[in-house]
Amino acid sequence: MGTDSGAKYVFVIGSGGRPCQVTELSQDYGYTGGRLSTGPIISVSCHRTAVTGNGVMLGCGRLDVLIPATVAAPGARPAGLPPPSCGEQVFASHVDSSTRALSGTDWRVLACFSRAARGCRSASIGITVSPGHGAGTGYVFRIEAGRAACHVTELRQDWGMNGAGWWSGVVTSVSCRLATVTSRGVWFRCAGQDVLVPGHV
Repeated sequence: MGTDSGAKYVFVIGSGGRPCQVTELSQDYGYTGGRLSTGPIISVSCHRTAVTGNGVMLGCGRLDVLIPATVAAPGARPAGLPPPSCGEQVFASHVDSSTRALSGTDWRVLACFSRAARGCRSASIGITVSPGHGAGTGYVFRIEAGRAACHVTELRQDWGMNGAGWWSGVVTSVSCRLATVTSRGVWFRCAGQDVLVPGHV
């Protein structure tokens, strides 16, 4: 949205399709010389990537779209990440170009998550990544129990500081696949990237 321009979107779920078919319709608009003008309606096919308690995640073209299950009142701050049940991690490193490794100073946090993964019990672990310059990203990785296959969800929220003070974005959700649970720790794959939560420090 600019000063006198913007775009409108409509997301349409088609009935009866397998898998579920979603279409994104968009139209730009703007004011020129005091008159409203509109662009053509553009249609993009989407695929449903996840439906969780946080909402519906769609992949439309090259963009991910989250339609949240709940919204805040006008003027309210976006909801924050849920507190991790096992505790907060503060370090992340890359084993290679496609693998993140979470680590921390409290072995009990790592052991809590590893034990839960072995028994596919509900648990979550958090991490805050702050490269500096007044901005960062918070993550919570959550094991969801009660499924035929153990399932992991990655929750993410960007935050930062600008001239108006602190701001935080909406919480987005990505479905992950649990790969292995060994003595080294818990491996899972989220949106094309492997994540390792070691079993100890």
